[in-house]
Amino acid sequence: MTERAFVIHVSPYLEHGALVTLLCESGGRVTAVSRKGGTSYPEFTECEAVLREGRSMPALRELDPAGPFTELRGSRLFCGMYMNELVFRLTGDREPCDGLFGAYAGALSAVRSGAAADVAPALRVFESALLSSTGYGVDFLSDSEGEPVEEQRRYRFSPESGFTVSASGAGFSGSDLIAAAEGDFANKSALRAAREVFRAAIDARLGGHQLVSRNLYARFLAGRKNDRAYLSRR
Repeated sequence: MTERAFVIHVSPYLEHGALVTLLCESGGRVTAVSRKGGTSYPEFTECEAVLREGRSMPALRELDPAGPFTELRGSRLFCGMYMNELVFRLTGDREPCDGLFGAYAGALSAVRSGAAADVAPALRVFESALLSSTGYGVDFLSDSEGEPVEEQRRYRFSPESGFTVSASGAGFSGSDLIAAAEGDFANKSALRAAREVFRAAIDARLGGHQLVSRNLYARFLAGRKNDRAYLSRR
């Protein structure tokens, strides 16, 4: 069986092998065993994976890049790590993930070579597809009572119950939620609302576990801030 795939995670297996987790176009997340433990597997590059069914898990027979390799650097590397970690942590092995492969490929394209302003919107589209494909999609157009979200009202969000009308006026504006539902992320406040909502929904799915990619990115930003402070004193 040949699949279009991206490498999501690699870990050692037995003495000379590796467990390679792939996001496949038709098979969803698939973990396969490879006998090539010392091999460098191409991350953030679309590949053609040749898989053969085994007794306990598929065997990865071949993995060939289907396009040019582009190394991610700086903050874009952490975006790629974040996407891979979410797929690895929040999807089940061989569970259907409709639309996730395309959303991952689109977001990765923006992370790899898009303008800086395109990265955050692409990540929000990916997060939306990930939550929807795993049965935890966010409905931005209806509140917890099934009533349509109204532009002039404000709403709070709970991963358990969805959006509820905010009596205090705090929370998200209905107009931003409607814009987020339409994917209008040129609207900066809608982009911020989507980021906060998806983060809350993802954190609920993680069950209190921390994302390594987030922690590494926070350390990266702190290091850059310290470097700038040092240089400003020179």
